[in-house]
Amino acid sequence: MLAIATLVLAFLLSFYPSYGRLDLNPDPLVRQSRKISAVLSETIALHEGSLNLAEPISVMLEVEPEYFLRAEQSRSEYSQVGDFKTLPVIHGYSARLRPAQIRALLDSEVVEYVTLDMPVNATASNNAQDKNVFLQTIGADQARDAGYDGSGVVVAVFDSGLAGHQDIDVPRIVVSVDFTSGDADVLKRNEDNDVYGHGSAVASVIGGNGKKSQGKYQGVAPNVKFVDVKVLKDDGSGQTSSLIKAISWVIENRKKYDIRAANFSLGHPPVESYQNDPLCKAIEELVKSGVVTMVSAGNLGKWKGNVKVWGAINSPGNDPYVITVSPINTRGTAEHSDDVATSYGSRGPTYKDNLFKPDLCAPGNNVPAAMRSSSVLSKNNPQIRLDSNYVKLSGASVATPHVTGTVALMLQANPSLTPSAAKTILQFTAIKLTQPNILEQGSGLVNALTAVQLAKALNLTTLKLNGAVSWKWQLNGADVWAGGAVVLGPRILYSSLLDLQKVSAVKPIWGDGYVWSGLINQSAASTTFVPTGIIWADGIVWADGLPAVPDGIVWSDGLVWSDRALRADGIIWAESLIRADGILWAESINTTALVSADPN
Repeated sequence: MLAIATLVLAFLLSFYPSYGRLDLNPDPLVRQSRKISAVLSETIALHEGSLNLAEPISVMLEVEPEYFLRAEQSRSEYSQVGDFKTLPVIHGYSARLRPAQIRALLDSEVVEYVTLDMPVNATASNNAQDKNVFLQTIGADQARDAGYDGSGVVVAVFDSGLAGHQDIDVPRIVVSVDFTSGDADVLKRNEDNDVYGHGSAVASVIGGNGKKSQGKYQGVAPNVKFVDVKVLKDDGSGQTSSLIKAISWVIENRKKYDIRAANFSLGHPPVESYQNDPLCKAIEELVKSGVVTMVSAGNLGKWKGNVKVWGAINSPGNDPYVITVSPINTRGTAEHSDDVATSYGSRGPTYKDNLFKPDLCAPGNNVPAAMRSSSVLSKNNPQIRLDSNYVKLSGASVATPHVTGTVALMLQANPSLTPSAAKTILQFTAIKLTQPNILEQGSGLVNALTAVQLAKALNLTTLKLNGAVSWKWQLNGADVWAGGAVVLGPRILYSSLLDLQKVSAVKPIWGDGYVWSGLINQSAASTTFVPTGIIWADGIVWADGLPAVPDGIVWSDGLVWSDRALRADGIIWAESLIRADGILWAESINTTALVSADPN
């Protein structure tokens, strides 16, 4: 197998005969450091330190797009041979290469970047509560009462497979495709596609019909349709290159199956800037194709001794194009006054790039989900079972599908929504929670009811609202106000989405009370709304809860963060953390093992 891969590599490099003239002093790993990820350099060092010089490493490489097209035309018969496979969406390849071969690649004129082909893992864990209040807490039950159930919307679920439970009834699965081998394998829609069980659980939160629970454990959008994209094997593991292949397939088949949204309750720890990460580049193309894309923030929120970690948002959740979701502990109640951040949910900002993430939060602790007792995840963790058909799960994996289901309701209400419009609406309407830090809750808790109302009222042609939108609703007798924070480049703007001069009894929700004057309020049904540029109005920096203290630092040209606010009870995600104890994340960390449900 390795000999075939080497043959293909030689064919690729044959376009540049001068390639053989290498200057081995200094080492290409140093001289061409901009072309290789730090985690791959570390992996090579570990291999060479243990004298595993002939041991191949799983890598992904990007080449110049023009060269990639010419090379593929010339070597089409080799494009899927052995362990050397094309990744068209990033103009690159995945391969198993020895350290010496990787060094040689770095001096090639056509190779732009080489990184480790990271394992990807599901981001759910164990434990839940035999009580389903999560649709109530985000207002999805009221949106459903208004007639929105996801009808006519198709969601691609990138996970361990579907059709493993009656709540995910087979007629709603448009197509099932398995990429765990690295290539597309169209499957029959049967009950054996999800041996692990994670994919069916995630899909049930998005849109399970609740059949086996007499409706008790329905999902957010119970009439949505699914495209089953299997990228996790029967043990819950997967490979980044296979995931990139799957993303490329969905882009190519988006119109054929009318795919409007995608859910990624998986990822890998961050090891490089999103600008270099091949997975992030691929997922950006998915968003640009018109698919609203939700990604879990991850479960890397705590370190040894329950020390908080900041800045460990998973890839590809660290990409600004996607909607990144973190888990919140609702403590088993529908009301929001007791909601707190989970200890395990990954916090912002993003590693390397210092971007504001997560974008939103959603219920992610003790969430009921559909899973057969015969599934691997259920058999290995009998304590998570609610009964033979349902389990209790915690983590970013089950928070993310709450947002995906909400997006399905929004797309049913307004099929013309673009990814940027959907993201902006979700951030505008989010519910600001009192206790979590902004880097734990993002713009706030997803607000399905107001988001659907705003989506329905928004006319993307005239850029105006056709009808008034109510910015509050009732939850067990209490008012729930919409009003999230939204990022504009280096700044974070906020609004209560209220005309506070007319609603004087309502206290400001964000910061010190400034609102986006004239942007959206109850009395201006015709207010102009621009969905394509995130936020465009004059605003002020969000500083509530992060005071500008003397030792504070200026971050991203104008957003002031307190260094002490981040370091007081934790540590910043850094290169040293990735290499803690001399172990690479790629080889040792399974995100599912890091999480346990927080106490209610």
